[in-house]
Amino acid sequence: MLPSGTRVQWAGSLLGLLVILTSNSCSTYSKSFRRMEEKLAQQKPAQALEILEKQSHPDRDKLLYLLNKAMLLRLTNDYAGSNAEFEKAKNLIQYLSAASVTEKASSFVINDATRSYEGAAFEQVLVHVYEALNYLDMGDLDAARVEALQVDVRLQELAGDDPDSFLSVDPFGRYLTGLIYEELGEWSNAMIAYRKAYEAYQRHGEHYAVDIPSFLKVDLLRCSEKMGLRQEHERYKKAFEIKTWLSPSALHENGELVLLFHNGLAPIKREKVIRLLDPSSGHLLQVALPCYEKRPVSAQRACLVVGDKRFCGETMEDISAIAIKGLEAHLPAIKARALARAAWRFAAQQGFKKKNARKGSKQSGTEAIASILFNVTTALVERADTRSWLTLPGEIQMTRVVLPPGSYKVQIELLNKSGEVIHSDVFDSVRLACRKKTYLSYYWLSSASILGD
Repeated sequence: MLPSGTRVQWAGSLLGLLVILTSNSCSTYSKSFRRMEEKLAQQKPAQALEILEKQSHPDRDKLLYLLNKAMLLRLTNDYAGSNAEFEKAKNLIQYLSAASVTEKASSFVINDATRSYEGAAFEQVLVHVYEALNYLDMGDLDAARVEALQVDVRLQELAGDDPDSFLSVDPFGRYLTGLIYEELGEWSNAMIAYRKAYEAYQRHGEHYAVDIPSFLKVDLLRCSEKMGLRQEHERYKKAFEIKTWLSPSALHENGELVLLFHNGLAPIKREKVIRLLDPSSGHLLQVALPCYEKRPVSAQRACLVVGDKRFCGETMEDISAIAIKGLEAHLPAIKARALARAAWRFAAQQGFKKKNARKGSKQSGTEAIASILFNVTTALVERADTRSWLTLPGEIQMTRVVLPPGSYKVQIELLNKSGEVIHSDVFDSVRLACRKKTYLSYYWLSSASILGD
């Protein structure tokens, strides 16, 4: 028998574990983001960044800290600082991609949230996309090209890991690389990227409602014509029913304004507790699973107003839909792990009860307390992994406008479902140059996107 002091120490440690679990049982990762959301809705990203820096970030959540910091720096127009954090995030993703056996074992015993967060597939791709956008905002097209290459490498890796998953292709990531290659005059690379973007939109359309952007259709027509791909060009003409488009030479005589509207915030992961039947024992077991809750948005569309003309955007990436469908695709594996953990704990709990039953009246008070604590902790320890990159927008829209070189006064109008203007901003001097694309990013978040607990 263990010395009484040892038994008391063990029970005390278990009680300490219970206190930790109880304090965490009502919280999810999204709760720590609430104050930052409020500052972002007030258009105060610098203050949101201050809040992030003051929070504690366990090592297992380091990637999320880097991703959120990078995005908040981008929102403050510190593009170089943002890319420095994105580079750290990319290195950490590579390191975590080969998770240690110890970490995987601990996540089986406790829960998925104990593992280091390495990012969902779409989040990993968007790291490269947003780093490329930072370079484009800085006017560094060559550096943006490097990120375009990395987008291709990452998507190839994802396709190799899970070739049947629609998450191994990213529509907007492919399309952005096409824009970069075309501006550099790399027509062959641009054509390949546009083709892959077209295929990606088609594959994603099998899982959620997404339209193939008209911009991409025109790009395919222009590039296929430029490269003399007659059969392919005729196929696109028939499929798209577009009769006119600007030739490469006409584009080169003008400048182009590309508005990227980052609307709202990505969905929040919640926890839901359900009961599942354990096929091996026939017992009903309680497990906790993650689920996404989509955020409402006040703005449905962003439009550019130049002079007396209005140009409205199209959705290029529905991040909310991708996140939700991606989680649904991985839910069977998540559910299987949760069920296996619950079954293991149930067996351990039953064994604990039988051991104490054999002791009968000889069971000490400390052992009785420990038995109660064991029962409670096994119920509390199963938590869903509710972590995600919360500073991502819910969707990305794009507007492209070809104009003669010069300086323009540009107005951005945000429209609601009824087509009414709910917000507008004016940019007094937007300069366009021949053969160049000028990128303008605009973020919008209102209090409507902030969800309760």
